[in-house]
Amino acid sequence: MPDPQPQPLPERFANSVLLDAMPDAIVMVDTEGRIVDLNVHALGMFGYARTELLGELVEILIPERSRGRHVGQRGEYFAAPHVRPMGTGIELAGRRKDGREFGIEVSLSPYLSQDGQLVVAAIRRAPPQRGARTAG
Repeated sequence: MPDPQPQPLPERFANSVLLDAMPDAIVMVDTEGRIVDLNVHALGMFGYARTELLGELVEILIPERSRGRHVGQRGEYFAAPHVRPMGTGIELAGRRKDGREFGIEVSLSPYLSQDGQLVVAAIRRAPPQRGARTAG
């Protein structure tokens, strides 16, 4: 008779279920900058299918003009991983599969998985800029 005890989910599947429950777009990246997991909100935000992004460099999600600089910033982050909350005053842009760009806010958190060091990026659309207040 088979063991009636439920078997634990493989880590990647368990992560995907948890990630999809998060309200933000989530992208997990390895030390080489390759996307190792992401949630449905990230797929919708950037307009890709999961199979199009897994294994790709994370720079596919940012405008071309920023990619070279981002590679260096990514290396610096992995040299000293730390939590970086949203709203740090950095203006960032995302790039959809169709090439459209949009403002984003990103928080970063290091995560040590069974596969090694990763970074978890939580991504939100940046709020629209409010017009300057007039003196009155």
